[in-house]
Amino acid sequence: MSVTVSDILKLPSMRDARVAGGESGLGRIVDSVSVLEYAQPSLTLAELFDNIEFMGNELVITAFATIKDDVEAQCANIRRLAEVGEVGLVLYYVGIFLPRVDPRLIRLADELGFVLIVMPEGRKDLRYSELICEAMEAIFEDQRHTESFVAEILERAAGLPDYQRNINTVLRMVSDRIHASLILTDEDGRILNEAAWPRSLSGELAGLLPKGFPWPETEGRLGDDLFLCHFTVNTEENPLHLLVLHSADRLSQGMLRQAAEVVRLALNLWSRKHAEVAWRELVRAILQDEPDKMRRLARIFHIDVKSLHAMWILSGSPAPAEWGKDRLLPELTRFLSAYSASVLMERYEDSFVIFTGNPDSFAEEEAMCAGIWNCLEAHGLYGVAMTFCRNLDTTVDVREAFLEHLNYREDAGKIFPRRREIRLEELRFAHRCRETVRAGEKALEEAMKILRPLSRAREGKELVKTLQAFLLDAGSGTKRTAELLFVHVNTIKYRIQRCSELLGFRIGQEPETMSLYFAAALQRLLE
Repeated sequence: MSVTVSDILKLPSMRDARVAGGESGLGRIVDSVSVLEYAQPSLTLAELFDNIEFMGNELVITAFATIKDDVEAQCANIRRLAEVGEVGLVLYYVGIFLPRVDPRLIRLADELGFVLIVMPEGRKDLRYSELICEAMEAIFEDQRHTESFVAEILERAAGLPDYQRNINTVLRMVSDRIHASLILTDEDGRILNEAAWPRSLSGELAGLLPKGFPWPETEGRLGDDLFLCHFTVNTEENPLHLLVLHSADRLSQGMLRQAAEVVRLALNLWSRKHAEVAWRELVRAILQDEPDKMRRLARIFHIDVKSLHAMWILSGSPAPAEWGKDRLLPELTRFLSAYSASVLMERYEDSFVIFTGNPDSFAEEEAMCAGIWNCLEAHGLYGVAMTFCRNLDTTVDVREAFLEHLNYREDAGKIFPRRREIRLEELRFAHRCRETVRAGEKALEEAMKILRPLSRAREGKELVKTLQAFLLDAGSGTKRTAELLFVHVNTIKYRIQRCSELLGFRIGQEPETMSLYFAAALQRLLE
């Protein structure tokens, strides 16, 4: 049994608290409680936020005191917390700091299944410490009476989003549960994954290990209050080594064996082949913004990750798992190596990801895209969708780009249906469009009112369709628009002139055309 959000709501400190949104997440397990507050957005604070290691399954306490009047910032915080696996947010001092809970927060919580709890409003006598003490006491008591945690951790990991369901997440879960550091190495003793306890030891675990490999299959003392326990983890391919560093008299043999069993099962469930595990872990480290692990694995595989600033994401039908990579990968590698000194490619969950250097020119970018398409089609892969992102300087940039792809690739495809490759800027534009739709009827009506003169015209539908093709598909080219709509170019010129007359400005005139472009995209997204 584990403590859930519903259980937390029954604590005395939560009396009269109400669930404002995200009720579908009430059954999620709570491992800990954190307090987070953010100031107004800035480059430094954004960097700080990106480097906080969220562990997932936390219930977060905040008053949004420093962003009390910035609903967009509040929504951004909730979205980011949900992305990293936190289970919910407890809002204190509503009516004191935060004037009220904006409906946009509630809609977002419902959409994400992220529980939004509001403490009694207008109360100055509430204390964070009361909830923290009661919740952590309930969690520790539950763990003390729950001897077996294998099934619990695997079940929690299985319920995470695809991009978080991996061996690194499982190691962190086990580390938090048994309060010990875990290191996973390959057959030669090279570190593949690690989870430090306490977190301040991150990056220092390798220095605590004894010199020489292999390590004996026994438990040994490393210091006055530090023990090392070594397990060989047999996977379906090659054996790996799990090292557990723990304090004296803290862990029983039963808990150590359970830790090894969780890791073994997780490897066989989500990392079936050792050759793929290692390469995939490097890709995961890049996509999940884990720079230390990325650099360590890059050294093992002799990959210059500093030169990898472009990313192609391939997804769709059939799934990458069915692609027959034994022939496809060598062909893609040979082709792309002519353009980039380093090439890294691997299947990642339901996508196939390729990293290269930035193309030197538009012509080179087009040639690389065309070459990838040719390789795919030569292997009968015609239902693939491609996303291309460039100028990705850090793992933060890569992670954000990949999440934009996950969340808005479908919307971008609706807005730009005739584009073979969707680029990062188009994903971000689709994100902006979707946020306008989410903001509600008033915001949507305001953004689309520029189209009203066209919709009132007798030939309104025809004009809007022409305008969409002209702006969104043809790069404002009349000849290309005519080709797409199968009409004479003079017909397109007439329609665009007619649109200009009805709208009251010449199409192409800025800033009016920017608003028109956005409205045309919204119209497509809603169709």
